[in-house]
Amino acid sequence: CEGTQVTFTASAAGTYVLSADVGENNAEVFLTTENSTEMISLPYEFTLVAGETITFHVATTEYMTLTSDTIDLVLSKK
Repeated sequence: CEGTQVTFTASAAGTYVLSADVGENNAEVFLTTENSTEMISLPYEFTLVAGETITFHVATTEYMTLTSDTIDLVLSKK
């Protein structure tokens, strides 16, 4: 798989939602922590305190190249 890491740091405490644009069905998103990596389904909700960081790994199938046109993830505060 090809992929890239996406790191997000919360500017304010709260619940955030990670989702993809409608029609995005070729992306696999994994939650990456110090000790493990687990696949998550979208939309994915998580709660952070101000200044806390979360890291995702976005992978594509082997025959795809990861570009901004390929995967359009949306991260919003709930």
